[in-house]
Amino acid sequence: MKTETYYRSWNPLAINRRHAGILFVLSTILCTAPGLLGAEKLAEFREPFSFPSFSLDEDRIYVWDDSCVVHIYSRNNFAHLGQFGRKGQGPAEFQFIAYIHVLPDRLCIGSGQKISYFSKDGKFLKTFTNPNATTGGYMSLGSNFVGTRYLPGDPKNSLVTIAISLYDPKFDLVKELYRANIHKAMVYNFENEKQDVWVVRDCFKYEVWDDRLYVGNTGEGFFFAVFDGRGERLYDINRSYEKRKISAGDIKNMMAEFREILGEQEFKRRKNIINDYLFAEYYPAYADFLIADGKLYTFSYPVPNRPILTTIMDLRGNLLRAVEIPESERHGPYGRQFYCVQKGKYYHILYNYESDKWELYVEDLK
Repeated sequence: MKTETYYRSWNPLAINRRHAGILFVLSTILCTAPGLLGAEKLAEFREPFSFPSFSLDEDRIYVWDDSCVVHIYSRNNFAHLGQFGRKGQGPAEFQFIAYIHVLPDRLCIGSGQKISYFSKDGKFLKTFTNPNATTGGYMSLGSNFVGTRYLPGDPKNSLVTIAISLYDPKFDLVKELYRANIHKAMVYNFENEKQDVWVVRDCFKYEVWDDRLYVGNTGEGFFFAVFDGRGERLYDINRSYEKRKISAGDIKNMMAEFREILGEQEFKRRKNIINDYLFAEYYPAYADFLIADGKLYTFSYPVPNRPILTTIMDLRGNLLRAVEIPESERHGPYGRQFYCVQKGKYYHILYNYESDKWELYVEDLK
C-alpha cells in the first residue's frame, strides 16, 4: 500500500492542484501509450472524479479525490458498493486525504494532523488529532504514532529541516527518529521578490509496514533507514546506483511540456511571480517508493522518452529483480496514490479522454 507523508513530494511546476491534475493527466496520456501494450483494463469508473487516488485489498477498491468522498467498489465485478466521508473538520470528515491504509480489519485514513479509522464498509470508528500545527503526516506505528515536524529556519535558506519523530497514543513526543535537510519546493528570492522553483526534487517520505518504519531519503543516495515500533533504528539500506545526469535536452522537454499545458498566456503570467526554474545536476536515485507484500519497490524518476525502472528488493535492500515500464510518467512525483502494487501486479488509474472516464489498469511486474 502506498502511503504519503505530510511533507508531500509534488511537482513544483504545478503550483496549484488544478494544474497538478492537468500535468499528470496530460503526461499520462501523451507519454504512456506505448507502455499500455501489456496493460489490462479492469474497470471504468462512472463517478466524475477530478483527481483520483486509490487503495485496494483482496475484496475492495477505495477511490477518492479532492472532494474527500471515498467510494467503495467490489474487486469481483467492480460494482459501486457505497461511499463515505466529505470535506470538513468533523470527526468523520477530512480537510484532505493524504493516504488510506487498508488494514486487515479496518481502514486507517491520514489527513495531516489527524488519523481516522473506519470499517471496511465505511462506518466511522474513531479519530485522533494532534492540535500542534507544526506537526503532521501521522501514521500508526504499533501502539504509537510517527509524524513529521518542520523546524524553524532562515527563510532565505533554500533548505528546510524536517524531523521524523515517534509520539505516544496521546501525541506526546517520545523521541526524534530521523532528521534531514530538504530542498524547499519554492524559495523566495528577496532580491527581486519572486520565487525560485525546484523542478526535480529528492524523494523524502516514509512508509509503515508490519510495525516497522521505512524512511526513504534520496538526498543521501539510494538510501533507507529502518526503525522498529519502539523507534529503535534497526539498520540502513544504502545501495550503489548509476547516477543519471539531467541533460539540457531533458530540461528543454520538461519546460516545453509545462508551457504547452499551461498555455502561452498563463506561462507568461507566471513570470511575474517566478524568477527561475531550478534543476539539480543529477536525477535522484528514485522518485518514489512503496512497500507491498513484504517487498520494497522503488521507481526511477520519469524522464521523457525513457522507461521507468522499477527496482524490487526484499526489506533488507537485497535486489530481487528490476522491471522496466516503457515510456511511463505514471510515477511522476505528485505525492498521490495513483498506483498500488499487490502480489506482484501494478495497478494504476488513467484518464480516457474519449469516454471522459477514469479507468483502472493492471500490469504484471514479474
